[in-house]
Amino acid sequence: MKNNKIIIYSKKDCIYCQKAIKLLKNINVKYDEIKLNTENKEHVEWIDELKIMYNHYTFPFITVKLYNGNNIEDRFIGGYTDLERAYNTMYLHTLVEVEDEYIIF
Repeated sequence: MKNNKIIIYSKKDCIYCQKAIKLLKNINVKYDEIKLNTENKEHVEWIDELKIMYNHYTFPFITVKLYNGNNIEDRFIGGYTDLERAYNTMYLHTLVEVEDEYIIF
């Protein structure tokens, strides 16, 4: 769990992307942000693949890279409200290290 990391696929001017990042910063969770440009053809193709892969159609797309020895699993969390729910129900705490004093959002 120590090496597990959140991945946020975000886009410019996305309020929910910014809220997700703020939440993760507030609880000291490691994350990587991948900014996608909706005007870039390659990025649009990547966005379409994410939508199909996760059956999720709004930004952000939030996943967790779970490292277990030589195995890496990609666990989909959802969007901002899903991340918030994962935090409030302590599910997020089972996936990544959370260093907080329990803040309810």
